[in-house]
Amino acid sequence: MAMNDTIEVSVPRRSQYGRNSRQFTVDEAIQYTPMTTSILPAHDRIPIPQLRRVQDARLTNSAERASAYRSDLYTARAKERLAVLLDPSRLSEIKFKRPPIQNDAPAEVGLNPVQKMVLGLTKIDYTYPSTKPLKSPVKRSTAKTSPSKPITPGLVVEVPQPPSSFRRQEYVAMPGSPKRRKLSDPQINGKVSLAAKSKKEKEDMLLNTLENFLSEIFEAQDRLTPDTSASTAARSSIFELPDDEDESEPRLSAQTQEKLQSILSQLVSVGRLMDAPLEYLQRLQRICDPAIEAAQTVNLRLPQDPSEDDITTWLTKLHKGEIGAVSACTLIYTVLGASQHQDLVNLEVLQWLPNVLVNLFENCLIPVVEARPEGQDSKPFSIATENSEILKRLLDVGRKLLDLVAKVCIQIKGAGSIVNSTEFLAAKLLFVQNAYNDKASAIGSQAYERLRKQAMAALAKLYAAFPAERGPILDEVLTSLDKLPSNSRSARQYKLGSGKNIQLVSALFMLLVQTPAMQSGKAATHIKHRARRNLSQDPESSGDEDEESDMEVDVSNHLEQDPVSRLSRTADNLFEDALKSAQHIVGWMVDKASKVTKTGDSPYRNILDLFVEDLTIVLPSTDWPASELLLTVLAMRMISLAKNDKAASIKNMALECLGVMGSAISVTRASARSLLSSIVRDGDSGSSIGQNLAEIVKDQAHFRIEPDELISPDGPFLIVHSYMSAQKGEGLRTKSAKAYFLVQYATFISRTLRGPQAAEYDNGLESRLAGVVSLITHQLSEPDEVHEAVNDHLNVTQQGAQLAYLLTILNMRFCRHFAGIAKTLASSLSSDQAQVRSRSLKSVVTILETDASLLDWDPTIADDVFKCASDDSSLVRDSALSLIAKFIMPRPALEEKAFKRLLKCVVDSNVGVQKRAMGHLKDVYLRESRQGMKVTIAIEFLRRTADLEASVADLAKKTLSEIWFQPKLTLLANTNESAHVEVAIEDLKAHIVACISNDTEAMAALLKSFLVWRLKDSKNVDPVHDLYARIVKKLLDDANGSEAGPAELTTLVSFAEARPQTVVAADLTSLKSYLKDLSKSDNILKFKSVVAIFRSVLPNLSKTQEPFLLEVQLDLMKAAKSLARRQELEEVMSCLRSIDGVLHNTGKIIVFTKSVLQNVLSPSIAPALRERLMKENKMQELQIRENKVREQSLRLAGVVAKHIDLESYRGTFQRDFPTFTAGSSVAGFIADSIVPFTLQRAPIEIRLKALESLGLICQAWPGQFNKKHVRETFFQVLEGTSFASLSENDVLKMQVMVLGVFDELYAKRANEKENTTKGEANGDVQALKNIGGDSKTREDDSAISIITNPLVDHLLRIVMSESGEKALLAAQTLASIDHKGMTHPKQTTAAFVALESSTDPRVSHVARIAHEHLHQQHESVCEREYINAVIEAFKYQSEVFKDPTGGTMPGYKAKLAPAFTIISTSGSKYVKKFLSNLISKLSTEHSKLSVGEGEIPEHVLFVLFVTQNLAFFEYKKMDELLHTVLQLELAFGKNGGELAQAIESNLQQVLVPHATDGVTDEGAPTCQPTVTPQVDLGVLKRLAAAACAITLISEARNYLKRQYGVSRDVKMAMLQNKQTKESTKEPVKVHGITGERYWTATKTVLESLSDKEGMIQRCQDFVTLVAVDDEVKIAEEEEELSMMAMPPEQPMSAPRGRKRKSINGSVGGTPKKPRGRPPKTPTARRSLSVSSMDDDPDGDFAG
Repeated sequence: MAMNDTIEVSVPRRSQYGRNSRQFTVDEAIQYTPMTTSILPAHDRIPIPQLRRVQDARLTNSAERASAYRSDLYTARAKERLAVLLDPSRLSEIKFKRPPIQNDAPAEVGLNPVQKMVLGLTKIDYTYPSTKPLKSPVKRSTAKTSPSKPITPGLVVEVPQPPSSFRRQEYVAMPGSPKRRKLSDPQINGKVSLAAKSKKEKEDMLLNTLENFLSEIFEAQDRLTPDTSASTAARSSIFELPDDEDESEPRLSAQTQEKLQSILSQLVSVGRLMDAPLEYLQRLQRICDPAIEAAQTVNLRLPQDPSEDDITTWLTKLHKGEIGAVSACTLIYTVLGASQHQDLVNLEVLQWLPNVLVNLFENCLIPVVEARPEGQDSKPFSIATENSEILKRLLDVGRKLLDLVAKVCIQIKGAGSIVNSTEFLAAKLLFVQNAYNDKASAIGSQAYERLRKQAMAALAKLYAAFPAERGPILDEVLTSLDKLPSNSRSARQYKLGSGKNIQLVSALFMLLVQTPAMQSGKAATHIKHRARRNLSQDPESSGDEDEESDMEVDVSNHLEQDPVSRLSRTADNLFEDALKSAQHIVGWMVDKASKVTKTGDSPYRNILDLFVEDLTIVLPSTDWPASELLLTVLAMRMISLAKNDKAASIKNMALECLGVMGSAISVTRASARSLLSSIVRDGDSGSSIGQNLAEIVKDQAHFRIEPDELISPDGPFLIVHSYMSAQKGEGLRTKSAKAYFLVQYATFISRTLRGPQAAEYDNGLESRLAGVVSLITHQLSEPDEVHEAVNDHLNVTQQGAQLAYLLTILNMRFCRHFAGIAKTLASSLSSDQAQVRSRSLKSVVTILETDASLLDWDPTIADDVFKCASDDSSLVRDSALSLIAKFIMPRPALEEKAFKRLLKCVVDSNVGVQKRAMGHLKDVYLRESRQGMKVTIAIEFLRRTADLEASVADLAKKTLSEIWFQPKLTLLANTNESAHVEVAIEDLKAHIVACISNDTEAMAALLKSFLVWRLKDSKNVDPVHDLYARIVKKLLDDANGSEAGPAELTTLVSFAEARPQTVVAADLTSLKSYLKDLSKSDNILKFKSVVAIFRSVLPNLSKTQEPFLLEVQLDLMKAAKSLARRQELEEVMSCLRSIDGVLHNTGKIIVFTKSVLQNVLSPSIAPALRERLMKENKMQELQIRENKVREQSLRLAGVVAKHIDLESYRGTFQRDFPTFTAGSSVAGFIADSIVPFTLQRAPIEIRLKALESLGLICQAWPGQFNKKHVRETFFQVLEGTSFASLSENDVLKMQVMVLGVFDELYAKRANEKENTTKGEANGDVQALKNIGGDSKTREDDSAISIITNPLVDHLLRIVMSESGEKALLAAQTLASIDHKGMTHPKQTTAAFVALESSTDPRVSHVARIAHEHLHQQHESVCEREYINAVIEAFKYQSEVFKDPTGGTMPGYKAKLAPAFTIISTSGSKYVKKFLSNLISKLSTEHSKLSVGEGEIPEHVLFVLFVTQNLAFFEYKKMDELLHTVLQLELAFGKNGGELAQAIESNLQQVLVPHATDGVTDEGAPTCQPTVTPQVDLGVLKRLAAAACAITLISEARNYLKRQYGVSRDVKMAMLQNKQTKESTKEPVKVHGITGERYWTATKTVLESLSDKEGMIQRCQDFVTLVAVDDEVKIAEEEEELSMMAMPPEQPMSAPRGRKRKSINGSVGGTPKKPRGRPPKTPTARRSLSVSSMDDDPDGDFAG
């Protein structure tokens, strides 16, 4: 407001009608008009404007002058001038004689001539009283009037005496009349009379106290005249005097008003304040007026950065505001208690009250409540904390004033103008951000919560009292919901009696639904008329004008109806009000929540979830019966959304809510069942009510009770109502609960007795309920009266009442919707949307957690769940697991099927599903007693310990440790030695052996790895050592006591290798027997196991065991000659080396080696046998025998040279072998001796054994590769060029042998590097490494580096051109070399990507691991090679497997899927770059295509390979998918337009429209191809091939859009996803699309190149595709294309201040025209290969 220096003092003209003359309000002026009621609703009336401008400021008294002087309306200059003008010394002083207080003048009757005429002409049964006071009779039968009260004009009803013919005995009272019970007992009558007399005396005394106190106040005011000394005024404790600067009038002190309000409130509550002198109350109001008026304008806001003086001033203002608010409370009491005195109702002053409240809360208290210790509010917070006492008082006064103002709005006629401001303030107070604890609140968090509850109560009262305001009130509350906190801890601040908390807004909504039931039946009927008239325009209303008029007639004649009909009409009116409120609340909240997500910025979804949970919490409580109605409306709305809405997010919201509500119904049933059982078992505290209820409940599963039993005089409804009526409580919640439940009861009665099934019930039911019906009707009509209990003879206990209430709830509408809820959830399990199926599974779990009988109710649910467990979506499979494990598996009939499904999910492709399945299987294992099932679970866990996913493997190991070892370790810690411990360990041993016996070879390695991990993972390893030793002792006992099986020995090997110390020397003696007999095949397995045990244990033995070790050594040497397999030989030699390490008697091994080497050079045959064969001339047989000996010796020589260090005995070999050259090593001599047997002149068996032996030597002594003839021996085999005399199969065997040698060589070196990195060393590898010392190491490394590069070239050639065992060994060797870091990543990246697409799962697995390691180590290098890798993968598939397609069948998986998964780890930015570069390779120029006779161009096949991979990729983020679709669209647009023009130019002659029939059945123009001989077949094939390539791009794009439900423009979808933060989420596939349709379409495209007609048709279809496919956006400029392809961090919007251009030209403006000329064949027919939803309405589901 502008500052003004002009002062205008206006003196209002005194009206001739009196000193208080002012403008009339509408209600006051209506009595001077012919109308009886106002035609204007309260919110349309214009209130009397309040004076706010400078020129309208009043200065009639000191308070007004001080208020104007202190206001901010004047400048300092104006205030100075105003002070001079108002100086008392310059003003005349006029004194008037004070009029007497009492006024005994008779009141005049103001009847105008019309009224007098009507009064004279009307015959009435009452008379208008005279102005003379009536004389009181001598005897009074009542004590209602006070003798000192002056008589005011009023109407006196005179009841005439009955005529003489009247006979009372001819009349009888109606049964069940709502009269009070007659007190027939004289003693009782006497007590009541005494009580009434005592009550009247107390009220008279209270009234007298008020008058005396008011007189004291008035006398004190009289003493405060200007001529009274200041000291006398200061001593007055009744008034507070203003300070020197404050020119306001004296105010009543807070203490005085507190005492005064105490008296006034009591008189108001008993209705006796009207008996107080009117002049006293008027004068009291005049005393309060200045303080109230000042409280409107005083600035209560705390200044910014206040000084000490500012704080002092602020505290003074707070006190003034407090006094004003207290004065307002006092004034309101005078108005409420004597509202029939119109002189006391000053509407202008009442309009000040909302202003006082607004000033108190908005300017002062709300900022204080919202202030926090941190941030910019820290200073105001500290100031408020220091002065919290006065703020708390102000808060309490404001809370009281708010309640009183609400009462004024309701009870005072003409106060409608303040309803709006009051209700909006109350609504605002509900959503103030209060602190969660006292530490963060300046005045205490609970202090404001009390105010919040008061605001809620005030709003509910206004809501019930003013039906026209219900809509605005609800809208105000609902639109403010976004201010609420959305987490349960901070949102639930409303405390219930049960110790639980709910949202305050939830309590408010229930209160708003309940409170309309408190209005009288008459008011409800009036509202109903108006509501029905309004509803006549509602399309949902089924009534018409005639029906409404009939209803009005029925209502006007309701006295003529029967009691049940009257009850029905009254109850229905009240119930419909509640129903409309519930529908408004639910509809608004659901609509808002359906447009947002849980993780979004808007809290509506979370608030709805909390609201539903709150309703279910209070559902069993008698304090909140409206929760049942709200839940009913919610259930109906959610069922409708789940069935009819198409959006997955909305369906998910509905299903989640339905799950919570279904669970609440199940919980309610369970509570009723428990309470019923308790009553049947223990009784009901001496009452028979509980037993009676138990008798009528026949269906304890669903608690269905017949309606006639529910409403019977002894039924649940009446029991609950009797209990609620007997409960004391005057709060709004209690009253509204009683009223609403009564409405429910009345509605149930009317529907039962007048419903369509009323004829089925007992005819006497209505007569038995006659008294109940009459009494309930009266209670609904007059809810404020005190009524007797409906059935007060019932002794209802809390337990019985709770059971009765639960029975009523279970038989109302909400719980009856349980079947519909269950059916909706069951049907959603087979939804087309994965998110919906997952959400419905979770909701079913929510219900089953409280009541598993749902599976019995609908057996098909189990079948649907099993289908979901094998769903395409991992989200659905994950959700189905919990349901299967918790609820389906415990059922015997479904147990086996459920168990198998869980086992399948353990090997699921999704890591989350795997982990969840393992968790459920662990629970099954722990509670299961059947050993077979436990063994199966343990085997699966053991297999998962080697899972490729590290987190899955770790979880499997931890789980296995918890179920195997942890219970036994706990048992050992508690009871170390006992029979129970021995039995437990024996069981564990047998259990582990049973697991190993399933697959001995595979399980052994897994068990060893797990046992080693368990030792490393243990912090306290000693108990684990002890447990291992005990298990080994049991296994050794089995082996020593009887013939142990392979499984027991294999298990023993695993424990011995994991911890050799567990096997002691004494236990090895019995095992030695297995080393001698190798005649049987099964003994070989036992022999191998025992050798492995010895190999692990013998190095730990001392030389004291020498005799035993010598025996073992001898047995092993004997056995070595008869072993045929290399694996057993290596085990024996390793064991002999261990023994030699203890005994140091290498001489025996030297002798053994020499004999072996002699047999290699010259096989030893027994002389007698040799002589006999030579005599018989069987030289061939002799040669065969020699070769056989040489074969065995070659293998032995290689194994010995690999495992035994013979270099110390070089001289011995040099003496015994003349060919041993000086300076050569023993290993080199053996290798040189073996090399000749690898040449062509040797038989193939000898060559194979020689290559194997040479390879074993080179593995231990890689320095041998420094010899050229050794290297060439291996490389010549790999080249395969010098083996013309050998068969292809023999060559393959030799190459496989060589590749196996290199595979083992590099695998050991890779493992050596890995173990060295980890600080660990394998015993064998470390022993081999140490052979020869450092010089040997250098020699070995040099040799390896020499052979690696040429070997890699051979390996790359083999893997990219071969398949089978050769490819596997080559890939493994290449992976080991790469792991060792001996090649540049550029050499092998393309090979590994190509090998990942191999049909051999072993090769693909090796390549994937190698690629993943390579990508982690050299990500940037790999990224530059990926496009070339895709090209190599295409060549690999085309040349090796003769399959250029990009997908695999069945399943339609991308061949490059493993590679793309690894590429996706680089981040979204590179993934999109990779996709863009890959799609750019699809660019097609028809002129550059090379076409051959009968061949499909390679470029077309490459496009097929790439597009099918793009179509079948598993995209991890939505923006990557949309980017791919967009790039495919751009590629199609860029190439399609040019090719279409080329086709039209070159093939115009053959693209001629058909002359006879130009329209197809589809309505599209057609072209009939015409073949002419002038067509160049080369040009035609190039054009057709290019058309096929570009059509493949279109098919891939269309398939991706169908597969992921992308129905709108891609650019707009990308923009919207960025705005809604959905771009980083994983896209969800549309259920039912398998890829079959796309696969068939691509196959059809390629088949069109098979003949000339097909090529022409393909060109024609392509032209049609480009012309009519509205999905295609043809590019105009490259710069425009880059806008949507820019990186995410670049802004997408135009700069602020400029008009933003449309990103997509076809959206929001004129569509862009495609470039190029339109097709010359406008009658072109739409191609059958075009994937358009217009062609096929079911295209989305065709796959």
